[in-house]
Amino acid sequence: MVGHTPDRRIERTRSAIVDAFGALFFDHGYERIDVQEVARRANVGRSTFYRHFRGKEDLLVQSLAPLFCYLADACISDDEQPQLRLVCGHFWENRRRAPAVFSGRSMNLVVRALARAIEARLASLPQPVQRRFPIKLLAGQLAAGQMALLDEWLRGRGSSSPAELSNALHRSSRAIVRAMLDNGEA
Repeated sequence: MVGHTPDRRIERTRSAIVDAFGALFFDHGYERIDVQEVARRANVGRSTFYRHFRGKEDLLVQSLAPLFCYLADACISDDEQPQLRLVCGHFWENRRRAPAVFSGRSMNLVVRALARAIEARLASLPQPVQRRFPIKLLAGQLAAGQMALLDEWLRGRGSSSPAELSNALHRSSRAIVRAMLDNGEA
């Protein structure tokens, strides 16, 4: 439909669920919250929750998806994107909340979700380049590497600015892609 406007009620409900999840996630950690608690905090029923999200894992992944797209883009973009610097700045400003994301089951989910986003970007490369190394393996390596770099930085194990970290994420991701997909052709 041309000019179709999203239903504001649906957007408000999704936003309420995401906000409730975020508050609970950062207060209690991923493992200690459940769908019923998120629904109650968002003032919606469980059935309403499930109309919008498949479960707690889906909610975590969709909550972080807007940030993942810029991390994934860093793997295929020739130029460092300014949005990646904004994402790094956002992570830095919220670094006290980082342990909730970068530990336990949530870290595994985040890495897998980021790997899927990266895999989709790598799949857009020309077919001859793609076939030189399994894209799924490369995407997993890149996602784990990016999250490890972010985690170490947010724990204060380096003194880089968000701009410097953004540059490091972009350059290291591109270097790995080039090395693994054959002599800089990607």
